[in-house]
Amino acid sequence: MKWLIWKEYRLNRPILILGAIIMLLPYLQILFLYIRTYWQVDAGEMSAQTGVFASLNQMEILGTIMASTVTAYFTLAILGGHAIAGERADRSAEFFTYLPVPRWKVVISKLTIPLLTAIVIFGINLLAYMFISRYSNSLRPDDIRMFPQLAFTALAAWTAFSVGWFLSSVLESPTFAIFGALMLPWGAVMVSVGIAFLLRRTNMPVSDSVFFITSVTIGIIMGTVSFIAGTSYFLRRVEP
Repeated sequence: MKWLIWKEYRLNRPILILGAIIMLLPYLQILFLYIRTYWQVDAGEMSAQTGVFASLNQMEILGTIMASTVTAYFTLAILGGHAIAGERADRSAEFFTYLPVPRWKVVISKLTIPLLTAIVIFGINLLAYMFISRYSNSLRPDDIRMFPQLAFTALAAWTAFSVGWFLSSVLESPTFAIFGALMLPWGAVMVSVGIAFLLRRTNMPVSDSVFFITSVTIGIIMGTVSFIAGTSYFLRRVEP
């Protein structure tokens, strides 16, 4: 099992490196603000009350962390679309077919890297939120306003990965699988927007919660069906 996971890591290493770079980019703004404040204010005067984190408002903190967390959507979509079709593209899928390895172990190894990636992305951003909010005047570490947004982002990332996983299992090209993983969940959001719009055109009292519930429902159904269908097809497929 270890060598299977190592194989998946080597196969997806460029994607992981790209995802890590994009995840850290929003925090460069925080770093820039810190450096600028450090040179403008005497270091001895910079405390928990006067430091750069205290001067950040709620939107700056949440915007930075959410921008970093959204990378989970793109990274997991690419990992899902590349998971199986990537091996078909370089013809290694045919080689692994003849190895005495149960298919269920291959599935577990392919899911390990995306799962660890999601844990790292959300874990780092949660820790950053708790750390920054300790020194911010607008947020507290126990403030829960951010968690519904994180949950929605996690659902979107899960849906994108599952769609990519399904497309990767049935397509030969990882490019098309990745493209579908990135775009189809957005299509689902557009469907929920259209439903809410049509309901409002009929003068029905539609609140924003209808849009949220519709999006979550479509995401759960699409993600679950795609993941089950992709796994079932992969377990039954015989590589040429």
